[in-house]
Amino acid sequence: MGSTVPGGTTRRKKDIVSLMAITLFAAGLAFEIFVIYKIPALLNQEGRWRKDVAIEELVEMQDLLRAYLTTARDKSKSISAEAGLAKSCLDDYARYLRKNKDSMGAEQTERIFSQLLQFKQLYETGWRGECKGFCSDRNIDAAPFIRLQMERLK
Repeated sequence: MGSTVPGGTTRRKKDIVSLMAITLFAAGLAFEIFVIYKIPALLNQEGRWRKDVAIEELVEMQDLLRAYLTTARDKSKSISAEAGLAKSCLDDYARYLRKNKDSMGAEQTERIFSQLLQFKQLYETGWRGECKGFCSDRNIDAAPFIRLQMERLK
């Protein structure tokens, strides 16, 4: 096996198996050190998750607005058409986001976010609370118009 050292231990010969074992041990140790220090640093980079977080916030805001508009539409008949139209637009955004959220760029995400902010502003100024609409009912007196037309026909 090997020669005996004065302390009573046995010395191994340097062969290919011993060198391979030492090399694999060193490689495993280096890989563990890499995983411990480098991977968390890579994952914590600010830019790496910015797009995904922005898109998830966009989807969350859009779903919340859809729920708000459904509630407002059901709460008041006077705004049901306006809220229904806005909810229809938000439904279109929802379908688009679910289909294309992986391929959207930063500019496109920002543009959709600004449009959703406009919907949120509309909800907060007109449909929240009192549920007053942006359109008003007007009474039109048709009598002068009918008299004018009757005079023209004579």
